[in-house]
Amino acid sequence: TAVFRQQGFLRPAEAERLVRRFNRLGLQPYTNVEDQDYDSKGEWIHVTRYLQDGGCFRTKFPKLRNRILALARRANVEQGWGLDMREISIRVAEFHNYRKGGALPDMDHYDKGSLVTIDIMLDPPVSGGRFE
Repeated sequence: TAVFRQQGFLRPAEAERLVRRFNRLGLQPYTNVEDQDYDSKGEWIHVTRYLQDGGCFRTKFPKLRNRILALARRANVEQGWGLDMREISIRVAEFHNYRKGGALPDMDHYDKGSLVTIDIMLDPPVSGGRFE
C-alpha cells in the first residue's frame, strides 16, 4: 500500500520527553544485524529496545498508544485500505537508537505479522540522514 505521512504527529517537546522516558525504562538494547549495527571500533550505531516487553508500552504509555491506534484508523479511512480495525492492537512497539552511520538499510524490510506499521521519528534526521 501507499505510505501515509502525518507531519507533526508529536510536538518536539513531546518527542524529547518520550525519548527521556524510553531511555529511563532500562530495557535491554538489541542489535539486529551484527555487521551493520556496529562501527569499525565495535561501538553500536543502531540498537532496538522492545517497549511491549512485560506490557510496558500498554501500561506506561496509554495516551501515546491511543493516539497511534487513532492514527492507524485514520490512515485506513483516508487511504481507502478497507481494513477491519475495530479490534486492532499494537503487536510490537520498538524504540530504535541510531548514531552516525546507523541504519535499517534493507529496502525490502517489512513487518511480518503486522496489519499496519507505523514509524514515528522522535528526532529530526541529522546531516545526511533520511527516512523512507
